[in-house]
Amino acid sequence: MNPQSPATRAAAWALVGGVIASLVLIVPQLPGSARGSRLADYAALAAGLLAVQLGLGASARADAGFRERMQCATIIAAIVSLLTGLGAYLLFAALRPMLLADRYAAQQRALAGSSAAPERLTRELVSLADRKAQYLDPAFQAFSTAGTLFFFGMLLGPFGAWRAHVARRLRPPPARAGGSG
Repeated sequence: MNPQSPATRAAAWALVGGVIASLVLIVPQLPGSARGSRLADYAALAAGLLAVQLGLGASARADAGFRERMQCATIIAAIVSLLTGLGAYLLFAALRPMLLADRYAAQQRALAGSSAAPERLTRELVSLADRKAQYLDPAFQAFSTAGTLFFFGMLLGPFGAWRAHVARRLRPPPARAGGSG
């Protein structure tokens, strides 16, 4: 593979972005409790999307067409999502194996302390109990994290490719050298 190709540059940006998004997800949740850990999840999503946006601008050539930009966006979104999902699995399965159980218990306590109508509260608690396996499965949560990031990355990436394509079409043509007389 050509080290100067847009696909190679996109992969390099994606590797850096994926590692950063994983660290944004993992580091704040290492010593703390389940309280506020969702904020780290959202920050990792934002970091991953920022990696897609910045990587797309940096990896594609200035004169790149829509197809090249879409290829770069797809490469970046896929790699960033994969690395972030692996980071989430590492966090949930090895580094903080009780984090998902703590989150589930916090959700139960929040519902139990709710002032909602009893029938609504019962429905919510039953629904939460029905999804308990999903809440507590590190692989499911990691796949969900990666899938969410990939989905939004594939919305943001093509939008950036389309925006660059439209901007390129709207630019005036370059002036010809050697003026007319």
